[in-house]
Amino acid sequence: MRLVGLPDPVSSEMGDARVWRAAAAAQLAALRNPQLFNVVLTIWERVLAATAHIGMALMVLRAVRERRLAWLGLAILAHTVIISRRSLHAFLLRRAVQPQIA
Repeated sequence: MRLVGLPDPVSSEMGDARVWRAAAAAQLAALRNPQLFNVVLTIWERVLAATAHIGMALMVLRAVRERRLAWLGLAILAHTVIISRRSLHAFLLRRAVQPQIA
């Protein structure tokens, strides 16, 4: 995946230290001045991830306490669906951001 502001590793710019320093400075500037939308979106994603993990842990706890494999299967299925969706999203995002190399 190509990071914003970094030179294309395929091009001849790769060996130029000035280009890399400028790209690193641009990345640091972006990290120092986050946009409100990105901060809110990051917090929301972490809240959803924590909620999902707590929910799945409670399903496993219930499976163990009640000795019912159905709850364990449900927890595994939920985790698989969440991971699959995140992987699919990452794949699609990578394809959208990364230009096609001809």
